[in-house]
Amino acid sequence: MRLPVPRSALLSDRVHPMVANHIANLAKGALRVVIDSRFPLAETAEAHRRIESRLAFGRVLLIP
Repeated sequence: MRLPVPRSALLSDRVHPMVANHIANLAKGALRVVIDSRFPLAETAEAHRRIESRLAFGRVLLIP
């Protein structure tokens, strides 16, 4: 009787190399992170509104 391989193991085998490749490309400068906007923590609600508006193109950052 063959035991099924857990889905998490299959996903891990596929995702880990992909993430490692993305990190390597980012380190080489082959990828660029697009930052849409920055908000101080005190404006977290406004940051969420920006994200939920679907107008953000790129990352919305909270700055401590």
